[in-house]
Amino acid sequence: MKQLTSTEWARMRDRIITLSLPDRGPVVRGQWVAWLTARPGQGWFYPMADNIHFGAQADADAFRHWMMATA
Repeated sequence: MKQLTSTEWARMRDRIITLSLPDRGPVVRGQWVAWLTARPGQGWFYPMADNIHFGAQADADAFRHWMMATA
């Protein structure tokens, strides 16, 4: 998946799915970003503090499933 830059995020006008998560610190956020960037596909995400924004519901669902499996 592609991580959007701040400029790309500012221009985004498509439908956006947001997951609001408890802030678990920079190490865990880094693990989230690593998993998302390694995920194959044309989707995108944008992490913002305790929120992660996705361009597709399927990507948000896969991330939620991964989080539940690793928690």
